[in-house]
Amino acid sequence: MKNFRKKCAAAVTAAAMLMSFPAAAGAEILRDGYPGGSVNGYDLTETPDADSAADVESFVSRLYNILLDRDPDAYYIYHVNTLMSGSSACDVVPYFLLSKEFTDKKLSNGEVVDKLYRALLDREPDANGYAYWKGRLDSGATYHSMLTGFCGSDEFQILCDRYSIERGYAEEYNCDKNLELTAFVTRLYRTVLGRDPDSTGLNDLTGKYLSGELDADGIAYSFIFSPEFLEKNLSDDNFLEILYQSMFGRDSDAQGKTSWSMLMDIGMSRLEVFKGFTGSDEFRDLVDSFNIDHTVSASSVALDRT
Repeated sequence: MKNFRKKCAAAVTAAAMLMSFPAAAGAEILRDGYPGGSVNGYDLTETPDADSAADVESFVSRLYNILLDRDPDAYYIYHVNTLMSGSSACDVVPYFLLSKEFTDKKLSNGEVVDKLYRALLDREPDANGYAYWKGRLDSGATYHSMLTGFCGSDEFQILCDRYSIERGYAEEYNCDKNLELTAFVTRLYRTVLGRDPDSTGLNDLTGKYLSGELDADGIAYSFIFSPEFLEKNLSDDNFLEILYQSMFGRDSDAQGKTSWSMLMDIGMSRLEVFKGFTGSDEFRDLVDSFNIDHTVSASSVALDRT
C-alpha cells in the first residue's frame, strides 16, 4: 500500500494538469462523476498520513476492485482525502456505483446485487436478500435504492467500523419510494417521448406526485404538452395514436380514431382531446392498475392551461 501511495503521488500531478484540458478518448471515466467534472476543494497532490489512512485506503481500494473490477488510479487519493476530511462511506460509494464507468458495464440486475453485497456487506448475497433486491431493481428501483437500504444495516456499520470510517446515510430518492408510480411514469417516458427516463426528470415527477402537486392526469399532461414532445410536430393522426398508446395502453380502434379526427377537423384543440382521453373510464382503469390516484385538486391547475 505504501508503494501504491508513492505511485499515486507521482501520478496525481500529471492527472491534475490533465484536468484543465477537454477529456479525450480513454481518459479516466470516473472523472465524470466528480462535482462539476473536477475535484475542487480537495488537494489531489496531498498524500494522507500513512498510519491514519491505512484503513481508509483499503476501503477505497475495495470499491475499485469489487465495483469497477480494476486497481485504483490516481483519483484514489481524492476519495481517501474525502473520507479523511470527515465525509462518510455513503458519500463516497455513489461516485463508484452511479459512475458512467459502472453503468457502462451494462450489468444485469442480479450482477449488480451480487457486487453490492460483496462491496458493502462483505459477503455473498443470501437467497432471500438476492431475490428481494433483484426484484426491486427489476421493478424500476435505482441502484441508489440499494445503497439507501444497505446504509442502514448493521452489517454495513460493522464494515465501516472495520475500516475506521463513518457510515453516514443515503437519502431515498423519490422514484424509489413508490415503484408502481415509477413504473407509471417510466411507461409515459417510453410511450410518449420514445425513450427511457432521465434520473432528474423521473425523480422530479415522482416527487411532485408524492407531494400532491400532480396526480396521474397532471403527470400525463406534463408529457403530452412538454417541449420535447411538442418539438416532434406530429400530425393529428400520429398525435391520436400516441394518446391511444399512452393513455389506454393499446392501438387505436378505427371507429374511435375516426370520431376524434372529425372533432379535430372542426376545431377541437389537442388539450380538449387530451382531457377526453384522461377523463375516460379506460384511462382510469389503466391508472388504477398502477395503484395510484387518478385525480387530485392540484392537477386541475395543470389541465386548465391552454
